[in-house]
Amino acid sequence: MNYKIVKANINDFNNLWPLVFKSQIFQKKDLEKQEIQSLAKLRESLKSQVKDWLSHADKVYYIAKNDKHILGYVVGMLDGVTSKDGSLTDLFVDEQWRGYGIGHQLNRAVESWLKKNKMTSVVLAVHKTNSHAVHFYKTDGYSEISDNYMLLKKKI
Repeated sequence: MNYKIVKANINDFNNLWPLVFKSQIFQKKDLEKQEIQSLAKLRESLKSQVKDWLSHADKVYYIAKNDKHILGYVVGMLDGVTSKDGSLTDLFVDEQWRGYGIGHQLNRAVESWLKKNKMTSVVLAVHKTNSHAVHFYKTDGYSEISDNYMLLKKKI
């Protein structure tokens, strides 16, 4: 499969934000009826956030894309638990593109960006019941640093 990992910019906005929205819906599979009614608000809020974050130097989106589609994305930030921690705030690969190593490559892109920005660790949060994500991150070298909400950290 041919794809490349690139830093997203404002020109990617129209193709990126729908995947960010899909990611949020995927994370909220068991929506209550009242939550479904608020999806329009979530959609508009995410559009605004993605556009805003694409223009901030302390935040980055990396995308995996082929000639036709954005296959997945990752978001990194230059703030974390300590001044030397960066954050990985979201990573999503569309279901049809999973199993090709895209998530791991997106993860490496953010880790590289954080290192270039003098961060020594990357921190992320994942719900303990999300066993697939927990396994993914632990396979990538992250270790648990909190008992309540699974907070993971990796030296980079």
